[in-house]
Amino acid sequence: MKPSALVVLLLGLTSNTAWAKSVEDLPNTQVYDSCSEGPRVWHVICKASEGHHKRSALEEKLLDELFQYFGYVASAYTHVLEDLPMDSPQQKAMIAEQKAYLDGMDDCGNDLKCILRAEKRRLDELNALRRKLEKPLPDAEMQRLTKGWKIGRESLYDRLVEGFSIYPLRQVTLADGRTVQWGFAPHAAMVQSVAVLGPDGHLQALAAANDLYRSQLPSTVKSVPEFRVFLPDARRSSAVLGILRSWAAASSLGFSRDCEGKDKSVCARALADVPPPTVYDLRCRQKRLVAACAVPGDGAKGSLQEMSLFWQ
Repeated sequence: MKPSALVVLLLGLTSNTAWAKSVEDLPNTQVYDSCSEGPRVWHVICKASEGHHKRSALEEKLLDELFQYFGYVASAYTHVLEDLPMDSPQQKAMIAEQKAYLDGMDDCGNDLKCILRAEKRRLDELNALRRKLEKPLPDAEMQRLTKGWKIGRESLYDRLVEGFSIYPLRQVTLADGRTVQWGFAPHAAMVQSVAVLGPDGHLQALAAANDLYRSQLPSTVKSVPEFRVFLPDARRSSAVLGILRSWAAASSLGFSRDCEGKDKSVCARALADVPPPTVYDLRCRQKRLVAACAVPGDGAKGSLQEMSLFWQ
């Protein structure tokens, strides 16, 4: 695999993560398109691929694995950063740890097999940490909170599960320790579900979205998207509706936007165009999409900064 191919690989692998501006703002997440950039270990791998001398099949296999695992480690590292609260001591410690890993591979010198072993060890460490950090969707709590609720003829629980069908769920940890998780239905990415979990892992909000992308279509072909939010405690509406509106606006654009940078105008239009959610109190005894169970949702503003968090 040549360096130019790695650029494409890494761009795809790291596109799942963004912070207040973009993933490129975080140390050691950049991609490199020449052998003169990046850490020393990248120079060693990159230069080993240069030249036109004939290599054995084993040498070619080793080079391919070196490029692949360099990308795998970068991807796993950015996923871990995403799962840690922004600017937290834990996130800063992870950045320092990744730098130490890259610097530590200098001990391998030009020994490509040594570098590959180090890459594989680091990938195992990062994947283990990801499994530890990722909060499971509290299915039992979701069943309890939505028991008896209907959306038309379908149970609310079944509709939410449908939108969470594709694993792993995408996840962003906010600066205050809350987590936003979302997914979509198989073969129907426009059918989505989203949950807001508190720092304790308990549900603060659930939402079902359909066709949010249609809010960005020309008015002549625009149909009304559906975005329904269900709150275990309606008194917390102001705390969750803003981040959910930001998520919905980001979703309408397909996520992965630098909303405080090059995509600012596009994101601002999306935030204005996406409809406010219809909000319901899960404690309502009627357990239906009726006015008696509704909670005002017009105050959900969202922000460009929050939109930039959601990458997929």
